[in-house]
Amino acid sequence: MIFITLIVLGEIRDSDPKTEIQKTEVLHSLNYKNGKYYNPWLRTTKGFKDFMRWRFSKAAEFPIENNEYLPEKLSVKLEELRDKKRYILWIGHMTFFIRIDDNFYLLDPIFSKRAFIPKRYIDIPVSLEELLEVSKDGRLRVLITHNHYDHLDKKSIMTLPEGTEIIVPQGDGKLVRKWGKYRVEEMDWSESIDNITFVKAQHWSKRIGKGRNTSLWGSFIVEDKNITLFLGGDSGWFSGFKEVGREYDIDYALVSVGAYEPRWFMKENHLNVSESISVTEDLGARLMIPGHWGTFKLGDEPPGLPKYQYEKLNNKKVRLMKIGEIFPLEEK
Repeated sequence: MIFITLIVLGEIRDSDPKTEIQKTEVLHSLNYKNGKYYNPWLRTTKGFKDFMRWRFSKAAEFPIENNEYLPEKLSVKLEELRDKKRYILWIGHMTFFIRIDDNFYLLDPIFSKRAFIPKRYIDIPVSLEELLEVSKDGRLRVLITHNHYDHLDKKSIMTLPEGTEIIVPQGDGKLVRKWGKYRVEEMDWSESIDNITFVKAQHWSKRIGKGRNTSLWGSFIVEDKNITLFLGGDSGWFSGFKEVGREYDIDYALVSVGAYEPRWFMKENHLNVSESISVTEDLGARLMIPGHWGTFKLGDEPPGLPKYQYEKLNNKKVRLMKIGEIFPLEEK
């Protein structure tokens, strides 16, 4: 199980607040050196020994059990997906299907029953094949934030038809091209392709057979029909969120929240609930939709703990979606 967690989440490290640097000029430093990508504003201090300490430590007690406060699942009616023109559909975890008129975006698709080994708590509400049928007369782009198994799922990618547009971080193009004849584009931070921009995140990358940090990680900004979306990849809090908020007028932010306990180990790579509220403020988003919770158990906390905590906060800028829910998008 230790090895499994390592390759699903990547080798997670922490930072010493005394050595952490997040000045603006450092945010714009080079992110690649000696064949490895890194977070130039973060000086890591913890490694494999700390990972082993986590795996062999007793988990903290939580106010709910693993099967409590899981997201409700709705039945998806395909005619609604065809008839409605602007919406977000939550598939589970960080998999979202977004439609803005004839443009379709599929974020971090994982339709498999397991994220390599961790099992899915809530079944998918609609198949990938059905979503492909809905989007066949428009333009579909698949967006991959990083290559961990719960975000880049080989089986799901191989279900996509030949010629599908797939945007991946730098360093992951070769891997995805092995899986099929797709139109694959790689992106570095701050690069744009049409109306899509790849922005910074604070995270890692790693897969079996592909070394740690040999590919990049990040989040996406999508600007379409007077709607601006932030599509978040896994990240710890860092001042780059404020930078994104200054540059873009964000309407809806899909923020990765989960796998955040224990904090001493996870904080630099995964947001917890309170930090996600801070990120919403940093981004200046009108509304935040949390993802990455309620589907797979990747940290110590129960998968439904974010829902339990959000309900206690009762923040009006947070919208907890149900799996299979079709949430309408509105212009400013």
